[in-house]
Amino acid sequence: MWTAHTRALARLPSLPATVVTTAANLMGTGALGRWVFGERLGPTWGLGAACLVLGTMVLLQAPPPPVSRCARRHLRPFVD
Repeated sequence: MWTAHTRALARLPSLPATVVTTAANLMGTGALGRWVFGERLGPTWGLGAACLVLGTMVLLQAPPPPVSRCARRHLRPFVD
């Protein structure tokens, strides 16, 4: 999971990267529980998984918030 999170951080801002890796972790855990241990996944799990996928898609479609002048002034030494 740490490798996936690190790779996501290299490609995305921190909030979307965290959300994507958390959603992927939960989906992977559910799928492995089903296939490896034979756990029964009910409709509630499916609804929750669908909400995770839709929420992740919505978050990734949203434009990043604008950076204020004050923040730009303080970030300038790190950006240049």
